Amino acid sequence: LLAPLLVVGLLAFSLTDLPLRWRFELSRASFDATAADLRTHADPSDPGLVGNYLIVSAVVEDDIVVLYEASSGMINDGGFVHVPEGDPGQLDSSYEMLDWTGLGGGWYAFVASW
Repeated sequence: LLAPLLVVGLLAFSLTDLPLRWRFELSRASFDATAADLRTHADPSDPGLVGNYLIVSAVVEDDIVVLYEASSGMINDGGFVHVPEGDPGQLDSSYEMLDWTGLGGGWYAFVASW
């Protein structure tokens, strides 16, 4: 009886955004530091490991920082955006569909589909 309940519980957990939120919270301090560095002087071309995420590239425009994650896939892009003021909807995008998840503190996770 315990095994089926555990499987159902894990399935329900994986269908929520809680794994993303927990993993991001473990890395939040690194993301905040990286965004601050990128805004001031760091090279955005190859940020590397940020917390427990491998970030392959970054874009800094005005006060907005976009970090692209390595595991986002061949067709879709994914990563994180820090928008201190406002929301990420203000970003101009050539993608057909953007899916945002608010993570608090001006951070958003995104998946961009073509």
